[in-house]
Amino acid sequence: MSEIRGLTKSKSIYKGYITIREVVVSLDREDVRKTDAKEETSLRRHKMPPYIKKLVDEVHGDILVSLSARALSSRFAYMIQKSGLPKITFHGLRHINASVMHLLGIPEKYFLERGGWKTDKVMKKVYRHTFSKNRQEADTKVDTFFEAQIANLNSMDDAV
Repeated sequence: MSEIRGLTKSKSIYKGYITIREVVVSLDREDVRKTDAKEETSLRRHKMPPYIKKLVDEVHGDILVSLSARALSSRFAYMIQKSGLPKITFHGLRHINASVMHLLGIPEKYFLERGGWKTDKVMKKVYRHTFSKNRQEADTKVDTFFEAQIANLNSMDDAV
C-alpha cells in the first residue's frame, strides 16, 4: 500500500511505464514520503496497461492516490465486498499477482522481479539474466489476463 500511495505523475509515470520510486508511510500518525527504498529491488518498473493509463490520466494533480492508508484500506475492503469477491487484504494482491503469473507460466525470475522480492539466489540469477524482450512478453501476458478479467466484470455489470 505504501508503494501505491507513493506514486506521482511527475516521478512515477514515464513513457507508458509506472516506476516505484517513492513510498508513503505513516509514522506517529503522520504521512511521510520516503525516497530511499528498503531494498534495491523495491525500485522497479512496470509496463502500464491502457486501462491503468486511463485511470492515471483522470487524476487531477500530481499525487495519484491521496487517501490515507486507513481510508485506502477501507475503500478497498468495501469494493471487494461489493463485488462479491472473497475477502482479501490489500497486501494479498501481491500474492495473487505472483500466483497468477505462476499459473500463466511466467518464469519465476520475472515474477520475483515484478514483485520486488529478493534473495541471494535471485540477485545472482534474476538481475544478471533478465532480458528486456522476455520481460516485456511477461508483462504483456499478465496485463492481458487482468484486462480480460476486468472486461468480464464490466460485461457482467452491463448485463445487470
